[in-house]
Amino acid sequence: MSNDPWDDWETAADAGLIDCEKPKVSSTTASANQLLWENANKYATPTIIHANDAVHYKPELKILKRPEDAKSRKDIVAEKPVKAFADREKDYLEARRKIFEKFEIKK
Repeated sequence: MSNDPWDDWETAADAGLIDCEKPKVSSTTASANQLLWENANKYATPTIIHANDAVHYKPELKILKRPEDAKSRKDIVAEKPVKAFADREKDYLEARRKIFEKFEIKK
C-alpha cells in the first residue's frame, strides 16, 4: 500500500492537505430544519365520517329499456344461415389443409 496521502480523502484530511471543516449552519437554518422535521413526524389522526353523519346523496333512478323496434337475440340467431354438416366439414378440412401447408413450407 502506498504512503501517498492523496490515495484517500481521510488520509489527506489527517495530513492537513484538504480542508474538512463542517459547514457552519446559522441558528435560523437549524431551527427551521428542526421545525420541518417535527412537522414531518407528526401523526395526523384520520377523520372518520360515519354514514349517519354524512349528507346522503340519492342517485336518480333511471330505467333503461331497448327501443321497441330493436331485434331480440332470438331474431338475430334465426336470421343467420345454418350450414349443413357436409359444408361445415368441407370448410374445416380446407382450413386445416391451409394451416398444415404453411408448416410444410417452413420445414
